[in-house]
Amino acid sequence: MEVTKVAYLQTNISLEACQHRTIEPSPTNSTGAAMTNLPTDISPETAAWLQAQMAIHSARTAAVLREEINKVDDWANGIFAALRDVLAYQLRESPELGKTLAKNWSGVAKDFDRISVEGQPANPDEPLEFLEARKMLYRVFVSLGAMPKTRRR
Repeated sequence: MEVTKVAYLQTNISLEACQHRTIEPSPTNSTGAAMTNLPTDISPETAAWLQAQMAIHSARTAAVLREEINKVDDWANGIFAALRDVLAYQLRESPELGKTLAKNWSGVAKDFDRISVEGQPANPDEPLEFLEARKMLYRVFVSLGAMPKTRRR
């Protein structure tokens, strides 16, 4: 009974109108997944309206989440650009920094290739996305001559 109350509360239908309804398993689509989870004793029009409301709500929620993801992605790109700019200056001023970073980042670039190109699994503590920024910075600064190319391990 609680599932029925929650389902109807979420779709703005009065609780009193649905207290005695039950939810039956819904029919499945061609992949075998459930299409809906609606009470069996409502009209097809009401069921269609409920499904439309759920679809609208899902689309609105997805749009909000997509916007937030885009904002975070833009922020991360800004941080990356700032790091690139600072490192470019620091590497010109301190070649030893470039040598030190190159020792570590060349291995990171190799790990990135191992995962993305060869399809080998990533380490749980360093997923592919975690390696990518250092791989990119290493290859950019090596190509600019600001960081030495080290032997791959």
